[in-house]
Amino acid sequence: MVKYPVFVAKSLYSRPDLWEIIDRAESFGEPTLIELMHGEVYPKMLSMRHGIIAGNIYGHLWTFVRAAKLGCVVQEVHFCTPGDPYNDRAPDVAF
Repeated sequence: MVKYPVFVAKSLYSRPDLWEIIDRAESFGEPTLIELMHGEVYPKMLSMRHGIIAGNIYGHLWTFVRAAKLGCVVQEVHFCTPGDPYNDRAPDVAF
């Protein structure tokens, strides 16, 4: 079970709050695969099945994108929308 003893709950978290939580969690050796959704912090729940599915999607998408020279494919990279301080997502696979 993921525990975050390094922060106190408040009404809404923003992107700077998320990164402070990540920094504190890392300093305590806690898992840092977390996302910010609508101002709330959620841990990413990973499993073997989840990893296999995400890996297969990544592999097929990477092969296509590289052959067509369309850009890059990434996994578990944080994305945020400009002007939206309450969402910072880390999708399994992104292009």
